[in-house]
Amino acid sequence: MLTTTYQNASIIGLRITKTFRWLIKVAYQFQITTMNDKSKWPKVDLGFEMIPPPLQRAAGRPRKQRIKASGEPGKRGPYQCKRCFQFGHIEKGCNATQAELEQELPPPRPKKKEKAKEKQI
Repeated sequence: MLTTTYQNASIIGLRITKTFRWLIKVAYQFQITTMNDKSKWPKVDLGFEMIPPPLQRAAGRPRKQRIKASGEPGKRGPYQCKRCFQFGHIEKGCNATQAELEQELPPPRPKKKEKAKEKQI
């Protein structure tokens, strides 16, 4: 039964492709002239005047007017992941596996001493 279904599907597919080829031949049997400029477009009377929609202020905060050039300094430096310590992404988007993390861990940072604790001692 599975083979007959497959054969029927392939026969239907062949019919569709033959029909599609025939439709393309019929559609493009006439010569299509090119329109080089707007003066050759047909004139159509819509019965009303097309005008653009009224200008309204967009919702949300307006976009800043000045876009910085590529050479200008920005606000932030490159992002560094706190999990694998690589630049270019953050911890949330890190794809490093646990085995990779255990192999390439940098030395731990020394802890800062608090001044208040030193004075009490």
